[in-house]
Amino acid sequence: FNTMNDATDYQTGDLFHLDGAIAEHLPLFGGFVGAGVNGYFYQQITGDSGSGAKLGGFEGMTAGIGPDLLSRIPDRRVRSRRRSEVAAGTGSVEQARRQHRVAQARGELGTETAGPA
Repeated sequence: FNTMNDATDYQTGDLFHLDGAIAEHLPLFGGFVGAGVNGYFYQQITGDSGSGAKLGGFEGMTAGIGPDLLSRIPDRRVRSRRRSEVAAGTGSVEQARRQHRVAQARGELGTETAGPA
């Protein structure tokens, strides 16, 4: 849960995040190696608020999936993960960019605001 940032009068909405992996592990040289899949799901369950929320009650959602490789041989551990975004909903980065351009064109943002990259 997020609290109000008094300096900017901005409060990010509450978030739900789920992260997990499923892998098969096989013995190797007194340790093991593993291969599988990992993924995540992120959902902002309440909107942003406060007078600093120039883009409105922004609520983001995204999900990703990718390969997961793991090696643990005595005294050595290596893990490699790659996740590609497979879904984005209301509040995607592209939507934030569009909203920022509109707010900037209307003069609703100060010049100190860099906005979404």
